[in-house]
Order: sequence, then C-alpha cells, then structure tokens
Amino acid sequence: MTNDGQVFRLFACNVPVAGASRAIVCDLQRGELFHIPMELYTLLTEYEGRTLGEIKAELAPEVAERVDAAFALLLENDLGVWLDPDEAARFPAIDLARERPATLDNAIIDVNRESRHDYPAIFAQLDELGCAHVELRFYDPVGLDELDRILEPTRRGRLRSIQLVVPYAGWSAVDFERLWTAHPRIATISVHGAPTREVLRPGRKLAVSHFRQRIESSDACGRIHPGYFSINLETFSEAQKLNTCLSGKVGIDVAGKIKNCPSCTECFGDAGTTRLSDVVQLGAFRRLWNVQRDQVDVCRDCEYRYICTDCRAFVSDPLAKPAKCNYDPYAGEWRVLTPAPSSGTVLPLSKLLNLRRIERRFPKP
Repeated sequence: MTNDGQVFRLFACNVPVAGASRAIVCDLQRGELFHIPMELYTLLTEYEGRTLGEIKAELAPEVAERVDAAFALLLENDLGVWLDPDEAARFPAIDLARERPATLDNAIIDVNRESRHDYPAIFAQLDELGCAHVELRFYDPVGLDELDRILEPTRRGRLRSIQLVVPYAGWSAVDFERLWTAHPRIATISVHGAPTREVLRPGRKLAVSHFRQRIESSDACGRIHPGYFSINLETFSEAQKLNTCLSGKVGIDVAGKIKNCPSCTECFGDAGTTRLSDVVQLGAFRRLWNVQRDQVDVCRDCEYRYICTDCRAFVSDPLAKPAKCNYDPYAGEWRVLTPAPSSGTVLPLSKLLNLRRIERRFPKP
C-alpha cells in the first residue's frame, strides 16, 4: 500500500527542534530524545500537512528516493503515523501554554555547619507563597535526629515534595525508610561522597541515590550535561516563555542570604530579617525568572535549549551561555564528553537510518 496520498503527522507529544547544525525530536510523553538530520527536520516542518506524493514531486529524484526510508524510520521509533488529509486536521499540535498558579514553585536551602536557619519560619513563609517543592542541600555531616528536627515543620502545609542532598554517613536502608516514614513528603535522597555508586529504594516512593563525588558548596551546581536534561511537557513548555532553572524559585544560601539560587552572587536580604513574600515581588528578583532560552547567547542556536536545565549563576551577563556548558551547537559536539553524533545538512541513507536515543550515546554524569 502506498502512502502517496497521505500526510505524515508526528504524535502531538513528539516535537522537533532545530539547532545550528542538528535537530532533535523530543518525546515529551516517554521522556526520550532522538537525534535527526536537518533534512528530516525540514520534511517534518516545511512540508508539514503535505501528502507524500506532493513532497516527492518537489524534490530532486536522488533525494525523493530517501524520503520513504526517512518516514519509515519515524514509524519504527513510534514517533508518528500516516493519516488521510482530512484525518490529519483533527490532530492539533500540543498546547505549550503554561500558567503558574502560585507565586513560588520551588526553593533551595543550603546548609553547612555554620548555618543558623530558622526552619519553622522559612517553611511557614514558603507555604504561604504556595511553594510545592523544596531541596535541602547539606555540605557537612548531619545526623538523622537533626534531619528529623529540621523537617518537622514540613509535616503540615501544601508542600508536595522534598529533595535531600546529604553527605555519606553510612546510613542503612532501614535508616532511610525510618526517615521517610516520619516524613513521607521526601521524594528523593542524594548521598554524596559515597564509597560506591548505587540506588536504594527503601520506601514505596523513595529513591536513595549514592554517588562518589563530594559536594563541598553551591559552586558545584550549574553543570550542563545530557544526563541532566529534563524531557517532559512541563519543562519544554516552561522553556518557551520562562527560565527552566530559576522561574518560580527562591534560594537561601548557607549564611541565610536570599537569592535567586544559592549559587548566584546577588543578594536580596537575609532570611532572618526579610520576608520572602517581599523579595519575590521585587522586579529585580524576578528578572531572571523570565530569561528565555531563545534570548540567551549561543543557547538560542542549540537544539537542546527547551530541555536543558540552564544556569544563570557564574556569569556576569544574564543572557550569556552557562559557564559550565561544554556543548558547541555549531559543531554539534560536546568538548569534554563523548562526542555527540555528527550530522551534516544532507546525510547518506546509511547514516539517516542510524537514529538513536541520547541515553545510549552519553555516559551518566
């Protein structure tokens, strides 16, 4: 059966994005990423809504021969479907509009042995602002009893999840499960400086990840790596208008200073004397919330821009490329990682058929 009279339509959750030298398809439902050559991106965008016969009629014979194989590749990876023209009109594009119902979405609180945070006051203020997610990052040893005391105010309120980052202390799965049982809003625990890399699942919804790298301070934050890409509808839609890292975020550093993120240098007051509700209304504080990836130098030419975690810290210009990003979208390669698959404007069919998911290409961070 020929598809010459049909239109190829990507499933709504599969969105193509072009960079300076390469393109990708983001599967926002399965959380997967596919590299595609630019010629295939052109077929999916410039020829969208055209029948296969109409597309082939406009292409040179040597190019038209590869079109069937290109679309077959998309079908094999379950990225789209052939439809009659009248059917295709009934499958609209995905809605990328996003509204933020609360003033704050998430917060980061950094802690070391010198920190003197008033946790009940901080958590109460975050709850008033509708904050849904909190990350607590500990750089020095902390005991289970101390964690229990710190988290006591989170038993009540609207908080939905807690992420803990703690140094290795030899805690067992039973210890983690006891902590999670007392504070079921804990979603993840990351243990840094561990002797081995492993993942424990002591609770029904709890994941405890051990990794060897020791985190000494907030300076360790901000690394851009494909292992940190967030391939989902929430991040992708947020990236269209807002900053994927700082939008709806407030940070409190180890000294209690209020910032957009603990890694940032600009301070907007002290958490002990300044109310968070006053800070988050400041235009100067919200400025970084609205930095879009399409505005950032170099990033606007990157095919990963809508799934990248981004980072506005460690740069003097708020529209500068993240300081810890080693990807060159013009060359299509990572400077210090395993090189990304290269692709030119037109690839031979053998390369065109070699479309793979990104997690098979890059090592874990």
